[in-house]
Parts: sequence; structure tokens; C-alpha cells
Amino acid sequence: MTHQSSLKKILSNAAIVLSGNMGANIINLLSVAIFAHSMGAEIFGYYVLILMYVEILDRLFNFQTWQAFIKYATDFRISKENHNLSMLLKYTFLVDVISLTVAFLVASFSISLFVRFFELPIEYEPLVQVLVASIFFKIFEISTGIFRLFDQFKFQTIIIIYSAVTKFLLFGVIALTSPTFDNFVYATFVSLFVGFLMKLLYSKNVLNRNGFEISEVAVASIDFRLIREKRIFSFIIYNNFDVAVRMVSRQFDVAILGRLYGAETVGVFSIAKEIASIIARLTDPIYQAIYPEFALLLAGGRKLEAKAVAKKVSLYAGLAGIGCYILFAVLGKFAIVIAFGEEFLAAYGVTLVYFGAIFIAIISLPLVPTLHSKGLAKEAFGNQSLATIGYLIVIYPLTVKFMAIGASASYIVFYSIWLLLTLRTIKKHKVFA
Repeated sequence: MTHQSSLKKILSNAAIVLSGNMGANIINLLSVAIFAHSMGAEIFGYYVLILMYVEILDRLFNFQTWQAFIKYATDFRISKENHNLSMLLKYTFLVDVISLTVAFLVASFSISLFVRFFELPIEYEPLVQVLVASIFFKIFEISTGIFRLFDQFKFQTIIIIYSAVTKFLLFGVIALTSPTFDNFVYATFVSLFVGFLMKLLYSKNVLNRNGFEISEVAVASIDFRLIREKRIFSFIIYNNFDVAVRMVSRQFDVAILGRLYGAETVGVFSIAKEIASIIARLTDPIYQAIYPEFALLLAGGRKLEAKAVAKKVSLYAGLAGIGCYILFAVLGKFAIVIAFGEEFLAAYGVTLVYFGAIFIAIISLPLVPTLHSKGLAKEAFGNQSLATIGYLIVIYPLTVKFMAIGASASYIVFYSIWLLLTLRTIKKHKVFA
């Protein structure tokens, strides 16, 4: 019965985040619809390309230490070492500050090259700089680890809802009063800033309620010997490599389509990705809830319990995915025309193919948090790398021959390879045995 309580806890936390994600996803989709209707496929494509550029630089250089924080903070909580938890919080925050500064500088100095390579209008350069500056709004992403470690998922829900509503309201006002590309970019910047402020305030609240004062964290001495002994920085580095490689499979398709076929094709393809990813976003709360719980189960040696939970999560997620696919297959064309306009109807066929990759992703939800919970960041990075190599081999010929549908098919290849490699890793390291 123990695994039932763990599953119940995961589903409870997932339900909290899901309630927010569902609302935020709908609101964000409405924001995209407002933009698409106001600006058209080509301008929307430019917007997607700029967001892609910012995300690539962020993923390459931002170490995103919150995953390491959850893993090792859980260990410290079990052994009741609160002083080390404070030290870890300070250390991971400082690593984030340094890595984000590097990301910002590299992105800023590369703007002209990016604009020329994708043939964006030269007058868009200042707007690219505006969104590049938003990289600094991720300087407190450690909040993700704080919320999940202390089971305060409700704050994540509040933040994503308020950020989405802010963006939707700003986009709506702009569409009615002054629908220009500049204004939409500024509205995006403001909504990101609102999210940053809320993360800062709620993180402080959660830490205080659990006996951690910001002043104490700020003066905590960093035990570099312990950092080396537990290989914390090694975990961070390999996890960052893993995320960076994963970013290639998520954004390279947009880059190739933008280079080969222009911003309009990118706009249509991005709508397809947005639609297909809805189900992935709906299941993301389960992923968020699994990681801290798996870290606790595996740290306590409760392998069979973790395995039972993983199987049930995969089953439930898979059933939800099948239901959503059938729903879109029946109503998709009508919904696309109503939401985005006739200009984006080609996204229907692309979405049907792209969803194949998303389905593999959602049925394998427990696998990544399982590897991270066991400290297998290096192995996870290796799997991502090999799957990405396979993806890079097929994406160009498929995209040249089948355009956006080919790009979608290459993503299925990526996830198929990754799934097989990850299952092999779990078996090899006897994670559940």
C-alpha cells in the first residue's frame, strides 16, 4: 500500500499544478491567436525565431541548477542537515547568476549575426535586444526547486496563471489599440518581468515558513569540499549538457525551416508545435511532482515502490494522450481556422505527425526524473547526445523533402532512439532492481 500513498501524493501535487497549467495553456494559446490574427504568419514567424534565439542561448549557458538543488537538498533534509541545505541554496543561486550573465553577454554580442542569418528586417535588432535582456528574469529559477522541495506547488500555479493573464490582457489591448510588432514584444517582456517578481516574493515566503531566512542563506559559507565530495557541480554540468543537447532537438527544426523556407513556414510550424505540445504541458505537472517524490523514494531505497508508481503514471499519461489525439483529429481543422485563421490551416497535418513524438514523450514521463533521482545525470546526457545525433542525421533530408511534416517526423525518430537508450540505462544500473 506504500506505493499507493506515493502515487496519491504525486497525483495530488500534479493536480495542483495541472489546474494552473490548464488555465495558463488556454490563456497562452489565446494570446498566440491574438498575435497570429493581428500580425499574420510571417510576422508571427519572426517572433518565433527571436524567441528561439533567446531560448537557445539561455539553454546553452544557463546551468538551471534547480534540478541539482532538489536532488541534494532532499539528501540533506533526510539527514537533517539544514545548514548544508542553506549552503546549497546559496551555491546554486550563485552558479545561476554567473551562467546567466554569460548567456546574456553572448546573446547580446551575437544579435547582428542572428538577424543577418535568418534575414530578419534590420529594424528588429533593438527588439531582439529587449527579449535578450529578459534572460535575466531567469536569475531566480532556483524557485522551481524551492517550491517542489517543500511541496508548495500551488505557488507555481499562481505564478504561471498571473503571468499568462498579464500577457493575454496586454496582447488584447494592443490588438485593439495599436497592433504593432514592437508592442507585442514589449508586452512579452513585461509578462516575463511579472513572473520573475512573483517567483522572488513567493520563494522568500516559502523559505521563511520552513525556517530559512534569506539573510542566513546570504552569509552561509560554501563548503567546497562537500560540493566536490558529493559531485554536485559535476551533476550540474552534466545536467546542463543534457538540457543543452535536448534544446537542439526542440529548436533546430525551427532554425532549419526558417533558413530554408522563411518566417511564414516557421509561423505555421510553430502553431502545429504549440497545439501538439498542449497535451505535453498538461502532463508536465506530473513530471514536476514525480521528481521530488522519486528522489525521496530512491534515496530511501524504496525501489519497487518507485517502479510501481512509474508504471501507473506511464499508463495514465498514455491514455490521456490517446484521448487528446482523437479529439484533435476530429475537431482540429475547425479549431485552427477559428483560433488562428485560414492562413494557418496547413498546421493540421503537421500537428498529426508531430503528436507522434509528443506521445512517446508523455508515456516516458517518469524516466528522466528517475535518472536524476539516482544521480545519473552523465548517463542521461549520453542518451540525449546519441538520440540527438540520430535526429540530426535525418532532420535535414526529411525537411528538404517534406518541409514541416518532415521536421515533425524527425522528432519522432529522436524520441524513439532516446526511449530505447533510457530504458537500457535504467536496466543496466538496476535502478528499480
